[in-house]
Amino acid sequence: MKPHARGRLLGLGHGVHSIVALALAAFAAAQSDPGLTAEQLVSETDHVELSRLVTEHAWRVDHGRADTVHELYVDDGVLDVGTPVRGRQAIREWGRQLIATAPWRSIRHVCANMRFVADGANAAEGTTLLTVFMVAGPGPATTLPFGG
Repeated sequence: MKPHARGRLLGLGHGVHSIVALALAAFAAAQSDPGLTAEQLVSETDHVELSRLVTEHAWRVDHGRADTVHELYVDDGVLDVGTPVRGRQAIREWGRQLIATAPWRSIRHVCANMRFVADGANAAEGTTLLTVFMVAGPGPATTLPFGG
């Protein structure tokens, strides 16, 4: 699995706007350097909602419910797991295949460094750093993270 996921998730029930100081600083930096592009971070409320969706996604995969992950995405959502999985139906099939051919006995995702940027009126794009703990073979489990 790629160390970050990008996607259009459900959850933005109102307009996206930025009141975050970091977004203002990025905007100011972009104004002073014409080579930089200002990215508008989502509001704090939207950040919390989107973070919950990322956490729910990880929880469902970790608990054998990857076949329900598609419920968290809009119809044209994209899940990037090394190769983009486009659309709710494709994400549903990805989840079904993951359950059918899971290469692990146990898996846990730890999500960190979530960052979401506005991508239109009611859309956002984000990145998440994932640390994945996996027990894949018949031997004893360790606490070493899976690395690729």
